[in-house]
Amino acid sequence: MDDPISRRSSAMRVSEIREVLKLTQRPDIISFAGGLPNPETFPHKELRGIVDNLLKEKYGIVLQYGTTEGYDELRQALLERMKRYKVNVTLDNLIITTGAQQGLTALGLVVLDPGDKLAVSSSTFLGALSVFSLVEAVPVPIALDENGMDIDELEKRLEENQREGTPIKIVYTVPTFQNPTGVTMSEQRRIRLVELARKYNFFIIEDDPYGDLRYSGDPIDKIIAFDVPKEDKGNTIYISTFSKTISPGLRIGWAVGPKSLIRRLVIAKQSLDLCTNVFSQAIIAEYLNRNLMDVHNEKIKKVYKHKRDIMMESMKRYFPSRITWTQPDGGLFLWVTLPKGIDTKELLNKVIEKKVAFVPGHVFTTDTNIQNTMRLNFSCESDKNIEEGIKRLGEVIAAELKKQRTRPKKKIKNERRSKC
Repeated sequence: MDDPISRRSSAMRVSEIREVLKLTQRPDIISFAGGLPNPETFPHKELRGIVDNLLKEKYGIVLQYGTTEGYDELRQALLERMKRYKVNVTLDNLIITTGAQQGLTALGLVVLDPGDKLAVSSSTFLGALSVFSLVEAVPVPIALDENGMDIDELEKRLEENQREGTPIKIVYTVPTFQNPTGVTMSEQRRIRLVELARKYNFFIIEDDPYGDLRYSGDPIDKIIAFDVPKEDKGNTIYISTFSKTISPGLRIGWAVGPKSLIRRLVIAKQSLDLCTNVFSQAIIAEYLNRNLMDVHNEKIKKVYKHKRDIMMESMKRYFPSRITWTQPDGGLFLWVTLPKGIDTKELLNKVIEKKVAFVPGHVFTTDTNIQNTMRLNFSCESDKNIEEGIKRLGEVIAAELKKQRTRPKKKIKNERRSKC
């Protein structure tokens, strides 16, 4: 008989990144594919001391079940941290999640019904697309350029959908050092986005896993800083994580938003996992309360800035002149655009033969016509491997461009070049 599975699960997206990452487990592969933080940046010595102390002094608390809202010491510490972002809220506005991904999943379950429309950047975080597929929502892609989501285009789509009776309920954005492109939304666009949210009555999900990883340029206020929840009002839900700064293995994230929405997230989370790992929460709380975070962030920013610079310098040296890429001020990713006619999904197979891996750009979009882009991650490989991997990648691209020039011209499928 047929497998007795739900219609919803049959529509879930398979992560093509996971398939690529299987190849990168080979020790001879130079991988620019993952989005992993560098293990050398994990503060394992400090965490060991914290763990020993917690097991000695608080084992009865940290090894027990906790409340769904989260460990109070951590929540209080996060309220103080949010004040740095010009966001002054109360405990009722904040929930601890098992990574930012759980916060995104809970929001999808709470806000979206099957068939609902939501706006996303034309290239966006694959984990978000997976959530929206799970809840059977319909993403509306909005163009992306070097200043983030195109707010003019978004306004047109909001107006169109309003007229058609299918209003956009959520705008999902990674506004700072976006995954996959690395671009950052300008302050002007952030302010306009908040204005549109109030006018058209939709929620903004501000996903901010990379905000602390700025290596150059002036900081820009969070979107939620222009829309701080007051008296249970506000259109912005801010989600973040310690996965890119302290450790992804601890699985600690948080969400901040209007009180009524946070209450619904608590109910949804009770069905997902009852509570986030209390031990992990206590570790992070103690790390913050010992004022270790700022010093740690400065250390890891130096590591990642150095690796970003090596990758960009290597691309200038080894990539053909017709290739363009973003120049992010932070985060973990670069976005590369190749000439039309080159399919990076096919290119990946040839690059793997040279023992290098990347993620083709189509993985991050709902538009299958975008075939000539790729995401490169610079966080984990050694300096030597970054240069060597970019050199090999450049050689393969150059060979493909040479073939393209010599083969007979044929009608190219309608492709769209990313604006980034």
